[in-house]
Amino acid sequence: MVFYFALTTIILTAVLTVHNFRFNKNCIYLAGYLLPISLFVIANYYFFESDSVKGIAILFGHAAPFYHLSAPMLYFYTKGTIDDTWKFGYSDYWHFIPFILGTINISPYYFVDFSQKIVYAEKMIADPNFHRSIDITLLYPNYIQALGRPFLILIYSIGSLIYLIQQKAYFLSTKPLEIKKTTYRWLEFLTVNAILISIMYLIVTYNYFSYNLETRDQIVNNVYSIISKILIFMVPAILLFYPQVIYGHSVTITSNIGLGKKSIKQNKNSQNKYNSQLAKRLMSIINDENLYLSPDFSLDTLAQRLDVPKHRLYPCFNTILKKKFSELRTELRINYVKNLLLSEEFNAVSMEGIWTKAGFASKTNFFTTFKEETGFTPLEFIKLKKDKK
Repeated sequence: MVFYFALTTIILTAVLTVHNFRFNKNCIYLAGYLLPISLFVIANYYFFESDSVKGIAILFGHAAPFYHLSAPMLYFYTKGTIDDTWKFGYSDYWHFIPFILGTINISPYYFVDFSQKIVYAEKMIADPNFHRSIDITLLYPNYIQALGRPFLILIYSIGSLIYLIQQKAYFLSTKPLEIKKTTYRWLEFLTVNAILISIMYLIVTYNYFSYNLETRDQIVNNVYSIISKILIFMVPAILLFYPQVIYGHSVTITSNIGLGKKSIKQNKNSQNKYNSQLAKRLMSIINDENLYLSPDFSLDTLAQRLDVPKHRLYPCFNTILKKKFSELRTELRINYVKNLLLSEEFNAVSMEGIWTKAGFASKTNFFTTFKEETGFTPLEFIKLKKDKK
């Protein structure tokens, strides 16, 4: 039963991640948290419940370093969802140090002949205590690596929860109502759940290496082991019945999976209202500060000026303003040039320098764009307007 639950979790996580990646790229971090944990559950099933020699030989040791990825992935997912971004900088790579150390530590086992691994597997089935004595490591003993995994998740999950609490006011004040409440409750559950899982596994692992758990039945039926498995499978259960939580708050919810018509309409209305408000803000800032006159004006600089992630601006242009950012920028620059050409100020500005004043990258780009937008060259435009007067 445990094996099938874990396998279902892997399949469900993979399907939801592939399906929702284009809506919310942070789901890749959620998958990075759930998949190693599910693989760990499957490995423990083979070690202490199954009699599959090949299964134990394949899973023992080989996947050990990947279990270290769950902890930082949980942090990246929590922080990314709160900050509404999925990218990380160079300073975030240090979070992978435990994974690197774990890989180096277990590397000697990778070069052990598979026939010898089969022998190890047979001995583990005959005597679960043999698992403690296998110590083909390079940097530190096997028990430190075993205890380090749940301890690492505990530290990161506590850190994630602290960050979540610290950012609560900001998060709840800047996001659409329906989405922010669902997302925040989900993150609270996920981090607290991870804290409890890590504590349960720490207790089980400590008791195992302290020889308080001697037989397979004692290990499998230990109350802390059972609780930890229940806690782990609560996460995919929520994803199965409430898949909308994986979308995050950074997208317009377009899938109908698991949502009633009323909920879909409410979510869309809330998102549209937010997009409309953001569109008004960005147009106000662009016009008031003439941002389009800067040659460096881009979607990235606009996002920084508004203090929102860049991908939040796409719905504003596509669904509210009904035009691309580049189209709006060009339109504003050309309108500025047309007004300038017909004003007295033009007498003090040469035709050679007008394109730099309007924010165009080059003289050629200016003349080409002006011709495409108006159908005339700047001089033809001036003459046409004068003739009409």
